Amino acid sequence: MTMTTEYNDTPLFGVDGVIDDDTARARRNDPVTSHHAADRSGTAIAEVRRNVLRMVRENPLIIGNELNDLYKAEHERRGWVPVAWDGPRKRAGEMADPEKFFPPLLLLQGERNGARQFIISAAGLDLIA
Repeated sequence: MTMTTEYNDTPLFGVDGVIDDDTARARRNDPVTSHHAADRSGTAIAEVRRNVLRMVRENPLIIGNELNDLYKAEHERRGWVPVAWDGPRKRAGEMADPEKFFPPLLLLQGERNGARQFIISAAGLDLIA
């Protein structure tokens, strides 16, 4: 059985609350609320990445699980958008991958307890300056 998913390549212009120039993050037949959620996640991810950069700048050599715990502890106090528990570690991994970010925003600096340690790069510092 082959399943295909059709994605909306036509923006939902004129629909209240949907970002203009919307990209295909929700299926064509999804309700407008799904498109709203996709828009929020698309804008929130950039904010989460900046927050992760701030945490790494403040805590050099931090590992992924510590990022997750610290984000959870800090997001309310700092007014950060809430995320899934493992989201900060995933964002850090993306920002350290030169295939996804060039120059990388985070650098790998060895391991501790089998986990990668992160430090912020000059490009990462520039982004949150």
